[in-house]
Amino acid sequence: SAESEAMTVFSTRAKKMCKDKLWHYGDYSQYVSSMIEYRQVMDMKGYLNLVKEGNEAIKDKTSLLGGGGGGGAKDSKKKKRSRRFDWDYYRTCASEGLRDICYRFVLPPFRVGIKLEDTLTSKSGFSYDRTLPGDDGQDEDMEMGDPRQWVAPVVDGLTPQEFGSQLIDSGELVSLATAREDAAWDANPDLTDPLRACRYVAAMELAHEPRIRRQLRAIYRSESVVTTRPTSQGMGAIDAFHEYYGLHLLHEKPVREHFPMDEAELGKKRARLNGEEMKELDAELKRKETNSCIQYLNLLKAERSGDITVQVHLPFASDVD
Repeated sequence: SAESEAMTVFSTRAKKMCKDKLWHYGDYSQYVSSMIEYRQVMDMKGYLNLVKEGNEAIKDKTSLLGGGGGGGAKDSKKKKRSRRFDWDYYRTCASEGLRDICYRFVLPPFRVGIKLEDTLTSKSGFSYDRTLPGDDGQDEDMEMGDPRQWVAPVVDGLTPQEFGSQLIDSGELVSLATAREDAAWDANPDLTDPLRACRYVAAMELAHEPRIRRQLRAIYRSESVVTTRPTSQGMGAIDAFHEYYGLHLLHEKPVREHFPMDEAELGKKRARLNGEEMKELDAELKRKETNSCIQYLNLLKAERSGDITVQVHLPFASDVD
């Protein structure tokens, strides 16, 4: 009947969307109230847009024939295309139900973000008995505070290839790889991996999770360095009297020197100083900030003129060792 068909469609949508794996209302409500930077707001917006794109693709895929459940082709033609073209493959994967499969062996993004944030910022580190705001302990599989909530699921007794092949045989997984007859295709097993698209979905959603982006940005900001090299034009033009002299051979200068001191670190320094020393500290910080701004602008100017190349990167492994 039409009613049973509708129930089947909505059940299929809910299974493919994996709402409980991508969104926790209590936790994200608390996180939103703690955001203080524009970048953090844009991270949340980007994550919500990604989830929305996937959900809309699922609705389109499972829409009722002749019904109004997912909006027909006539309605879609009236709407201007606002979707990102570089998310087309993600939408295809999500519409085929790969979210449901990938979270059988991947930890949900918001839990990964919480673990990463607590590990990097909490003095006591991450606690596996942590509960989330609004949790009521009614999870049918686990009790409230169960450490297993914070560990990626494991598929017992099967290799990834066997697991993927089993899902394809059962009809749950649609292989999105197109076989080709050439040596390069046969030599690269990743191209024929049945779970490749599932991992892509998980990678996209992890890469857009707001906490993960916030913490990785902080790591990059504190650890990244800038290295410059003169171009062939710069080698002939830059001498000891040139305005770019000294800027053309920077080697792994910490990028953090071009940012204000961290508030927590600055507060610790101020706590040990008297009034006169605090004035001297403020003057020194102001001088460093001015000099770093001037140097950065000169770097941009020199790069634009074609005299140097600028590379911002993490320290090379050989330098760390």
